[in-house]
Amino acid sequence: MSDIFSAQELLHLIKTVFSPQPVDKNIALIVDVPDETVPDTDSWQNRRQMVYQWYNILNKEKKSLGLENVSLLFYRNVHSNNADLPENCYEIKNIRENLDFNCLAKQGFSALFEKRLAQQHIIIAPTQFSATAPLKMLAKKHGFRAATMPGFSMKMIPALRLDWVEINRCVKIVKKLLDESKYAAIEFCVDNQEIYNLKLDLRFRPGHASGGLIPDPGCAGNLPSGESYIVPYEGELTEPSRSSGIIPVQFGDEIVIYRIEANKAVGILSNGEISEKEKNKLKLEPAYGNLAELGFGVLRPFGIQPVGVILIDEKLGLHIAFGRSDHFGGSVGAKDFNKPENVVHIDRIYIPETQPRIQINSVLLENDQGTFTTIIKDGQYTIFEERTVIGIVGGVGPYAGLDLAKKIFDQTIAAGDQEHLSIAILSLSAKIEDRTLFLLGEKSTNPAYAIADVIKQLEKIGAVVIGIPCNTAHAPAIFDKILNELLKASTGIKLLHMIEETGYFIKSNFAGLKNIGILSTIGTYKTEIYPLGLQKFGFNTIIPDKIGQNKLHNAIYNPDYGVKAKSNPVTDNAKQDILEVIAGLEKLGAEAVVLGCTEIPLAITENKIGNCVIIDPTLSLARALIAEVKPAKLKPLNIN
Repeated sequence: MSDIFSAQELLHLIKTVFSPQPVDKNIALIVDVPDETVPDTDSWQNRRQMVYQWYNILNKEKKSLGLENVSLLFYRNVHSNNADLPENCYEIKNIRENLDFNCLAKQGFSALFEKRLAQQHIIIAPTQFSATAPLKMLAKKHGFRAATMPGFSMKMIPALRLDWVEINRCVKIVKKLLDESKYAAIEFCVDNQEIYNLKLDLRFRPGHASGGLIPDPGCAGNLPSGESYIVPYEGELTEPSRSSGIIPVQFGDEIVIYRIEANKAVGILSNGEISEKEKNKLKLEPAYGNLAELGFGVLRPFGIQPVGVILIDEKLGLHIAFGRSDHFGGSVGAKDFNKPENVVHIDRIYIPETQPRIQINSVLLENDQGTFTTIIKDGQYTIFEERTVIGIVGGVGPYAGLDLAKKIFDQTIAAGDQEHLSIAILSLSAKIEDRTLFLLGEKSTNPAYAIADVIKQLEKIGAVVIGIPCNTAHAPAIFDKILNELLKASTGIKLLHMIEETGYFIKSNFAGLKNIGILSTIGTYKTEIYPLGLQKFGFNTIIPDKIGQNKLHNAIYNPDYGVKAKSNPVTDNAKQDILEVIAGLEKLGAEAVVLGCTEIPLAITENKIGNCVIIDPTLSLARALIAEVKPAKLKPLNIN
């Protein structure tokens, strides 16, 4: 897969991760630069170049996200992960490839860093050294939300394309178990022989879910993400921590054995060069030995492989961190270290690629009732079930929902009943107000509320991804409200956008097409859903004239012969009206025509009419839904 992150992908990522709201006007990219202490590297330089490209994309496309200001802020690197940020940041006009702090200090415009951060609503931090700890603290103070990307490189781009809604669901499962647990019991096996056990005290602590979605002000988290974590109790209350046992960690070929008491590494039981160095570290800096995090990364089942950078590698399995914990809700912070440069939060990651001599035999969580739940057995999670149910919002109109279901079946590779994907369709037509009448101001009730209720019911019966087979429902006045309702309900379901999926479908399968005709309801027509949506993909759109639009409206809504009234079979009058409008669009230069009302494909089943390619958004949505839950089941597209 390409290691170039396109403008469309960047915008989609920001919409998915941050769910920008009307109040969100300012976004900043923040980047650290090398200095005389920490020299530049190729990967660091490439990351800065990538960030500059993102900055230019966001400046160009900011209106599509509802943003007004895009800032690019540079700062002197802080020499270690999760150390506090410097007092000043810089903006610079002429950005050089080999930009360093000396150049910033001479040519940049200096500003108080915290003041500039406080002005932002969204912050993205692709840095060399992790800024997660300080940004978590500052996000709480100033109310912005931030995605931290320490060590990000081009080879991590596939991880940005993951299904963050499904990842979020997985990490919430782990978080719930952590919230209910008072102890964790971990059994390590070294070289398939030696067994070591660790007990972690989880009392007085909540779990945290970092699933790649950061919609709430005051929050910061990694991106790519995909972990749940908890800070073991550190004994800051009236009773001591009960964390104790042994932790083996592999450094190169050497296994270092740490003895744990009261949640701290208090001794080294192994011998060797690294063991001696670790023993000295604990002696000189006791805070280094604090057990700061028990984490569970969930990205391995999504096909992500380790890249040698903690940002990704820790998301692939169990990890235990030493050092600073206050940014995760613990009690050990920068003040507890002897020197600022000693402040660390360092993860030890237990996957075969990083510690091949150590296997995790089991991880058990014990709740208040003394019941144990095994969440890892022989290095594999035991708590995740594969979920592949597709949800369809029916009743918008009713036959359109059935048409979407049929097209999903038609586009699925299956040799028998049992090989088809599971589909749940819920059709509550009477409860969902007409979308066009609402957009025209003839009805006051927004259909978004009823549609969101249907989606929540579909999630309860197992749906993981949803399609709404109604183009008009994707008008911002409706669709954005649906998203807000789902966000308020903290649903873990993914809702596809039919117009965006149609844009992807045309771009992927019909190279060279530029001029796209649009057939739609008057509601879709007046809100310009398709012209605005397809412009993002570089298409020119052509719409019918007023006479053609009225003819099309009758073909859909006429009570005597319109498709909504007479769907099975469609009347000859309705089909003829639609064909005449298509012919008119072709005369205006259309190379393809989008059937932008889900009733129209019930009348127009051809792949081509005249010289116009016929684009069926319902087909686009059907294929996108299959690709979300089971890409291997998607048939090759037949466009003949």
